[in-house]
Formats: sequence, structure tokens, C-alpha cells
Amino acid sequence: MAKIKLFKASSFYTNYLNYFFQKNSPVKEKTYSDLLKDLFYDSFAWSDSIKSNLERNGQFEVEEVIVNCDWIQRKWVIENGLSVNFADEDWYLKVLKEQICKFKPQILFAHDYGFINPKFIHEVKKTCSSIKLVIGYDGIGLCNKDMFSECDIML
Repeated sequence: MAKIKLFKASSFYTNYLNYFFQKNSPVKEKTYSDLLKDLFYDSFAWSDSIKSNLERNGQFEVEEVIVNCDWIQRKWVIENGLSVNFADEDWYLKVLKEQICKFKPQILFAHDYGFINPKFIHEVKKTCSSIKLVIGYDGIGLCNKDMFSECDIML
């Protein structure tokens, strides 16, 4: 039986990311995968708890990305041979879209609405036909139906 593929897109507080980067540099020698593991090992926020718990039963394959983690996302761009103009204000969304399309998830868990908006989700759903379900998360009580208009399920 094929595994259910879930892609979780989150962000972390910028102050935390800056702290982590200063505490753990240099990072140039590490791979994207190693950098992400190091970041999750620090156990900030949800970290990779969804991935580790869902994959434990053998029925899920989970990819987690920290959308606003500049140095890790740039490493992914380099390792995947993409041409990205980092001067563009929305470069991180272009990279995220590539990551989602490459992974081909059935489920997209849009955990952050500071970066991921309904327009982006709509475009990704059109581009990546594997997505069958979009889960949104409103952990701060925005209760804004327009913000979550592209979600099938809200947590």
C-alpha cells in the first residue's frame, strides 16, 4: 500500500531563527537535510513532531519545511539546482512551491498564514495535481474566513 504524503509548511519566529543560526554557525558545510535535522532537534515550536509521529505507523511520508528559514531554504535551492533571484520579495514562496511540487503530496498542511495566503494555496493546487486536501491552522484565533478560503479542513 502506498504511503499518504503530507507536506507541512510552517514558519518560525525570526528572532529564534537568528539565535539558532548564531549558535550553530558555520552551516556552509552541512546539507539541507542536516540543517533541517539540527533545527528540529532544537525542539522549537512543533518542531518535527507531526513528521515523527505520523511516520511512526508506516502509513505516512511527511515533508516539513520552515518557509522563512533563509539559510536552509537557500541550501535547498543550491542542492536542487534552481535559479532563484533572492532579491525578489517573494522568492521564498517560489521555492516553497517548487518543494511542494517536487514532493507531490496528497495533503498540504498550511501551518502559517503570515507567509502562505489563499492566492498561493490556490496556485499550488492548480500546479500540483497530487494535492487532494488542504489543512489550515489558526492557532491565534484569527477567525478570518477569507484567509482560510482555500482550506478544506481547519484546525
